[in-house]
Amino acid sequence: PIQYVSGHNDHFIDVDFSGWRYFSLIEAENGTRPPVEWPKPCGSYLDEYREIVHYDHVSEINMMIVGDPKNLRFRTLKAVPIRKYDLIDPAFVLDGRTFLFKGTIASGHYMEWEGGQTASVYNHIGEEVSRMKLVGDAPVLSPGENRLTFSCGRNINTPVRARLVFGLIGDKLGER
Repeated sequence: PIQYVSGHNDHFIDVDFSGWRYFSLIEAENGTRPPVEWPKPCGSYLDEYREIVHYDHVSEINMMIVGDPKNLRFRTLKAVPIRKYDLIDPAFVLDGRTFLFKGTIASGHYMEWEGGQTASVYNHIGEEVSRMKLVGDAPVLSPGENRLTFSCGRNINTPVRARLVFGLIGDKLGER
């Protein structure tokens, strides 16, 4: 409803299969754009990337189908509560060298690290809520291919779901 500001989220499903499937659409696609022009409900992406979606006050759900919909069938659409959990002490192994961030990232929050000994944790509206300390040496890329793995603890027995996005900075990237 407009009284809660007009935020929205997009979710995309590739229908490249036959048979029955169940989908859980949890977070917004955040930057993933479909290969076709997707209509912007208000003429811009401002509502999607700046405004907060109030999930307890959803006023409508719209579906856009790209391609031939004649063989598509939809069953029940349900809103279910998100199971919240924490990612505890996220750790990375880069080519055999481990580095860990001591602390907790709550569901819906994200961590940013730009070098140094601490990383910042932000909530879903971009406010810094905590800092995490780097344990171990700062990662350094080797020339050529690098292998990275991720692990963390959790506070409930559920599969871990994390989105990892990396950006590389530095003057010597061209040499690698």
